[in-house]
Amino acid sequence: MNQIKIKDEAKVKFALGILKKSLYQGFEYELYSNILLFSIDIQGISSINERKDILFSAVSRFSRYNDHSLDSFKQAIAEEINERKQKTPQMFTVIFLLNIDRILIEKKKYFTVCGNKLYHRTHSYISKHFNLKKFVNETKLVGNHLVIKLPFDPNIFQHIECRVIGRNATEAFWKAYENFELLRAILNFSNNFRTFHIQLGTRSHLNSFLPSPFYIIFNEKGDYEYFRYEIGNYKYKVAKHSIHYQPKVFIRLLQLFKTQPKENSIQELVLEGITKYGQALDSLDWESNFLKLWRVLELITFYSEDSSIRSTANRINLLFGQNLFWKYSIDSICELRNILVHKGIFPEEGLEQLCILKNLVEHCIWQLVLFCRYFDNAEDLRIFYELVSCPSSNLRKKIKVINNILKTRKK
Repeated sequence: MNQIKIKDEAKVKFALGILKKSLYQGFEYELYSNILLFSIDIQGISSINERKDILFSAVSRFSRYNDHSLDSFKQAIAEEINERKQKTPQMFTVIFLLNIDRILIEKKKYFTVCGNKLYHRTHSYISKHFNLKKFVNETKLVGNHLVIKLPFDPNIFQHIECRVIGRNATEAFWKAYENFELLRAILNFSNNFRTFHIQLGTRSHLNSFLPSPFYIIFNEKGDYEYFRYEIGNYKYKVAKHSIHYQPKVFIRLLQLFKTQPKENSIQELVLEGITKYGQALDSLDWESNFLKLWRVLELITFYSEDSSIRSTANRINLLFGQNLFWKYSIDSICELRNILVHKGIFPEEGLEQLCILKNLVEHCIWQLVLFCRYFDNAEDLRIFYELVSCPSSNLRKKIKVINNILKTRKK
């Protein structure tokens, strides 16, 4: 049973007063939805996107009630959750567009990511098996806001098809989206690994493989459901592997994420880290990229409210065996991080500092990939951080004491 708790009644009443009258998805709708999202706790549902979708549907249900009290709204949320649980899951298909040279993937029929297959499809295949007419008509309604105009340029984009099971189209979309973003992050990581970027003139994205301009969702019958589009102002062009591309890294990461990682495993930590890494380099804002990459370091060092920049740096240094090169490099990056946070200053030539941090994050992620051989779960990594700096003599004493405790318990 999902427990529903309203944390701020005044905010919920304020948002419901508007949303129950109109569910038009504009800027104001997003603001009011956000107020609801962070004013209500739904136990057992941690995904922000899933909670947001549930609340949106609950508001629609609530607007048809005669009683518009908060208890009535909680009832609408509970009914929405129960109805979703009772729905029979079905297969949905989500189509993504990837700006990749066809030669790079034409021999690969599909990629297996977290147990789902992402198929490489031609435009003719998509047109034959899915009815795109309704999709094209809908895009005309928001045509002025779309970065990419129809029809798609087959010389730039390749179609990626992902089939996933979900209780509704939105749930299925987010599952497929996470798989696609992981594949894109692996491609970019393998392309960028240990590279140093130099740019002259206008800025360009550090990632070569950019977010899909469109996401098109179909149900199991092949009927069109809806579409989403990317609002980022990306300059799409066909992307090829860089001269630094490392196929062994790409293959290793694909193998690591062929199945869904176990909860609280090192693989799950790497998955979250590499996905955040990929998304951090999508922007042209180097300051934003820097802070997003820093959050990857906080993620893999278990940053908490009691942590500090220095504790993050110390744990990163432990990953590399307290090597002086990394220690001094991390210290310099910490100084820049402090300037960014406290003064909001990031130099125009900040690409150099960003690339130093990018390389550090890449080395950290790859170190965790290697740790997957030795550590079963994230708790093992926590213990590693606590013990790795201890002298060998202290570790031997700890081992002796622990072994004696275990022998005693066996008796």
